[in-house]
Amino acid sequence: MLMGYNKAVQSGDVSPLVGFQYYIETAQKANADLIGLTAKNGYTVEAYTTHFIDRVIGQVSTPHKGKRLGVPIDKVVDCLQHPKEISDTYERVLVHNGGKVADKRIEFISDTCEVAYSVTENKIIQTNPKKKE
Repeated sequence: MLMGYNKAVQSGDVSPLVGFQYYIETAQKANADLIGLTAKNGYTVEAYTTHFIDRVIGQVSTPHKGKRLGVPIDKVVDCLQHPKEISDTYERVLVHNGGKVADKRIEFISDTCEVAYSVTENKIIQTNPKKKE
């Protein structure tokens, strides 16, 4: 978690004012609310990335041009269980330990957010707030 937090702060995905303790508390809520959750299509959440925690927290708490709002975990739960749409499976090629690995993913889409899920690893990759149209 500390490495994920440091990377998020260095890249600007999370403000250093958030603090590591809040980052941990957010991860604990994700553990409680998401691990073991079965999505509408039957997939079960077994894990999530630290990048997902970055996206839950967001860059700002109020809208600012060019900055991303966070996505509350309850909105992620709702998106997984009651999506308006589930994308077709698509493939991302990732590089792990110098080798290329194909990761199959889907996206759950609701009125409030989108959630990228790895079918290959049964984990949430990230979330984004849904842009108002």
